[in-house]
Amino acid sequence: RLPTEMPPNNPGFDIRSATPDGHLVFIEVKGRISGSETFSPTYTEVMHARNSPDNHILALVEVRPDGIDDVRYIPGDEFTTAAGEPGWAIAAVTLKWADMWQRGTVPV
Repeated sequence: RLPTEMPPNNPGFDIRSATPDGHLVFIEVKGRISGSETFSPTYTEVMHARNSPDNHILALVEVRPDGIDDVRYIPGDEFTTAAGEPGWAIAAVTLKWADMWQRGTVPV
């Protein structure tokens, strides 16, 4: 893939990655220090995944004290199922890190 990091103010995702055939994959990255209990994707991040679940990945990054971080990928449909349907007045949802981590797979 050919990844492109989005500017910090980009709503909905952090990386746009193009496959060799030009197909786009949108990756939202959430990093937390080892032992964190929750994380909070924004309404916009959840809705972007909901609008393109087949092209969306939630990347969870466990930031470890030994400097060797660990990553798990969660497909867009699983991410949006866990996040539920946030109402228009919701700024963010709170998800349990451990539960989402267990659903993830190691990137290949």
